[in-house]
Amino acid sequence: MDVILHGFPAHLQRELESTARDKGAKLEALLPGTVESRCEIHRRHRLGPERACRVQLTMHVRKRILRSEVKGPDAKAALDAAVHKMERQIERFKGRRRHVRRMSKEEARQFVETVPPVSEDYEDVGDGLIVREKEFTVQPMAVADAVETMEQLNHDFHLFKDQDSGAIHVVYRRHNGNYGLLRPRDG
Repeated sequence: MDVILHGFPAHLQRELESTARDKGAKLEALLPGTVESRCEIHRRHRLGPERACRVQLTMHVRKRILRSEVKGPDAKAALDAAVHKMERQIERFKGRRRHVRRMSKEEARQFVETVPPVSEDYEDVGDGLIVREKEFTVQPMAVADAVETMEQLNHDFHLFKDQDSGAIHVVYRRHNGNYGLLRPRDG
């Protein structure tokens, strides 16, 4: 497991890095086939004492990403909580892989709501600035797998390449708890 520490004195870094590597090895043993795993521990006093430490664990396995993030006052306690959260995700992931069933195209259409047309009633918020750019590899997958990945990452949307058509699609979580699917087409 790659361990990245920010904002800690040298004597704490060695101890934290050793602890994180040990816990990471146990997580990797739970999930054979892990391609990459990473632990980032940040310490920022300006966030307040309850959120001074942030631990983020990320594991790449079989074209999936499992992620847990915990904020807390103490790095070791936050690391323990993040590991516990990741263990639950691993168990859920392993259970889903055992009981996976591919959806037919009709089931996928019923599973994902169609996107309503965009209304012209929007509020102008002024000039927006792009404050972050991110590049990533787009994986070919089914719609149900994209929704599962979005849920595992705890994101509101997920961009993916449709395994049948090869087209780029976006699944997203709607306010009513259902999901939507965006399918761009040439204009």
